[in-house]
Amino acid sequence: MKKLSLKSSAVLLLIMLLGVSVASATPITILNASFEQVSGTYGTNLVNGHWTVGEGSTGLAGWTYSGDGMYGNWAPAGGLYTASVPDGSYIGALHAGSLIQMLDWVVSANNLFTLSIDIGNRTDMAFPEYSVQLLAGNAVLASSGAVAPAEGLFSTLTLSYTALDGDANLGQYLGIQIVSQGPHLNFDNVRLTNDSIERPVNAVPEPSTLILLGAGMLCLAGYGRKHFKKP
Repeated sequence: MKKLSLKSSAVLLLIMLLGVSVASATPITILNASFEQVSGTYGTNLVNGHWTVGEGSTGLAGWTYSGDGMYGNWAPAGGLYTASVPDGSYIGALHAGSLIQMLDWVVSANNLFTLSIDIGNRTDMAFPEYSVQLLAGNAVLASSGAVAPAEGLFSTLTLSYTALDGDANLGQYLGIQIVSQGPHLNFDNVRLTNDSIERPVNAVPEPSTLILLGAGMLCLAGYGRKHFKKP
């Protein structure tokens, strides 16, 4: 049987003593996450590509619109973006107002939720103020509009929220909201993952755990000295 290296032994000891979870992230289903499901009224613009204008509040499959502007699926023409769109052929377009989707997934204790979305900045218009929000029912868990891509490119905005024991939002359904304060916010490839955690993030180890950790590291150090002294 192959022996563990000193470095591997130390990592294994840390995982055992601190109870760090190594489970992989679980994707949470988002309907029409890349805006490829075309609905609404189809239109063609020879300059800016082709797109569908959403009708009423539910003209974009999976998403509910609120506001007085326009929204829909959009396939940009050449030159408005210097690279291909992040996922598929279409992206989402929002001319003021908001799009929201409530998900079939509730907030549970000791879970880390990570929301990512690709934000685009077309070359022919000013980039609008916006925000992307992770919701639990009517509560906003996390919100940001900090990512401002270079002209003609997309950049990824990421939000995260950790729900611990006693969180006021436990049992509430998760939701995603995209809000634009100006014309033609572009976005694509919305994804949300859930990670189960066994210990709260940034938790301080108990004194007994620290003692065990120190003893284990001393043993490993002694083993290392003995090993390296061998001829």
